Amino acid sequence: SGAKVSLYAANGGNNQKWIMVKTDKGYELHNAANNSLVLDAAGVNPVSGAKVSLYAANGGNNQKWQLIQQP
Repeated sequence: SGAKVSLYAANGGNNQKWIMVKTDKGYELHNAANNSLVLDAAGVNPVSGAKVSLYAANGGNNQKWQLIQQP
């Protein structure tokens, strides 16, 4: 828990795969290598530039993500 998220060239590993789980407030992105860890924006009310890490799922809004369709 607390591992930094980094960008790397794709290698097919489960550590680079995400499982989207729909919730009532958006989506949780669970890591395929460890389903108990989710993508987490630092802070209870994250702001632009917040650090993103893997963290134990706790249901917080900082662990909810929205998918926005682009034109």
